[in-house]
Amino acid sequence: MDILIVEDTLDIGQSIKEYLEACGYHTVWVQTVADCYKQIRTHHFDCVIMDWMLPDGSWAQACQEIKSYKNIPVIMETAKGQLEDKIEGFTYGADDYLTKPFDLQELELRIKAVTKRNTLGEVRHRKDLVVDLEKQEIFKKGKRISVTNKEFLIIQMLMDHSGTVVSRTDLLEEVWGEESIWEEDNKLDVYISNIRRKLGKTFIETIKGHGYKISM
Repeated sequence: MDILIVEDTLDIGQSIKEYLEACGYHTVWVQTVADCYKQIRTHHFDCVIMDWMLPDGSWAQACQEIKSYKNIPVIMETAKGQLEDKIEGFTYGADDYLTKPFDLQELELRIKAVTKRNTLGEVRHRKDLVVDLEKQEIFKKGKRISVTNKEFLIIQMLMDHSGTVVSRTDLLEEVWGEESIWEEDNKLDVYISNIRRKLGKTFIETIKGHGYKISM
C-alpha cells in the first residue's frame, strides 16, 4: 500500500514514515502543498496523511484539490481538537481526523479503516501494478504509465475476467465493436504487444488457439 505523508515538522514526518515502512507500507514524505500536488498527479497513493498547518498553502484547499483530482482517502492530523475544527476538516473532504499527539499504531488502524471503506472495486492491484478503473490510469511501481484508450479497455476486460481466457473475438467485439469476422485482423496483436512493452512481457499470457489471460 502506498501512503503520501504531507508534514512539515521534521521529527513527526520522519516518525510517521519510519513507523509505516516498518509495518510494510511504501511511503513518500513531502513537506509542502506544492510537492503534494506533484506527487498526486504523477504517482498512485492509497491514502494521504496531511498536516493541518502547512507552510505554503491552505490544508483545506489542498484537501479539496486532492479530492477533485482523485478519490483518495485523506487523514488530517492537527493540534486542534475542538469539535468545530473536526467538523471543518470533514467539510473540506477529510475522511478521518487525528489530534496531535497521536499514537502511531492508531494511525495505522485509521489508514486500514479508510482504505477499506474506499475499496469499491474501482482500483485493481496486480503485483507492482495498480489499475484505477475510474480514472483510467495505470501505475507501475508507483509511477504512472501512459496507455491509449483501447489499450486500457483491453487491460480492463482481461482483468474483469482474471484467471480465465478471453478470446480474440470477444476482445475485438468489446474494444472495437466488430464481429468475429475480423478476428484475423492483426491490430489486436499490435495492441497486445504495446501493452506488454509498457507493463512487462509476462503481464498478458497468450493461450495459443484460444486467446489471452491475466492472472491476478
